[in-house]
Amino acid sequence: PLAPSGIEADAIAFSARIILIADEHALTRLLSIDSGLRRFFRHIVRLPAGVPRAAMTVADYAALAAAIADAEGLRPIAANASDAIYRAALARDGDAEMLPLDLHGLRALLLDADLEAAAVDAAHIRQVDVEAAARHAAELKVT
Repeated sequence: PLAPSGIEADAIAFSARIILIADEHALTRLLSIDSGLRRFFRHIVRLPAGVPRAAMTVADYAALAAAIADAEGLRPIAANASDAIYRAALARDGDAEMLPLDLHGLRALLLDADLEAAAVDAAHIRQVDVEAAARHAAELKVT
């Protein structure tokens, strides 16, 4: 076929592989939406749903939480809330040796904690806010 400039172009063969990269939680959610997903994605890379606790310190996890809070436009996280965020993550998964990397769950916890802080006009997300949010999440999980 002729290109707009009058130069003749040859067709070339094109081949591509599309790889779906997801953690176990996300993959489960996607498959619940469309059970035939695998016919479109023949190559699926499963990321671990968690890491050993020794691989990520409280400070590391708090930095991850702070980045999510900042990206979501939430209040900054008070220094005293780091342990509560870490404990909430461990409780959410129920495995004392593995720290879950469920960013959706962490984001939901932070959103709820931010609402708790807003209710008392706090400038930061505090430990009590995170603990209240974790209790709410646990209540929702039980019911």
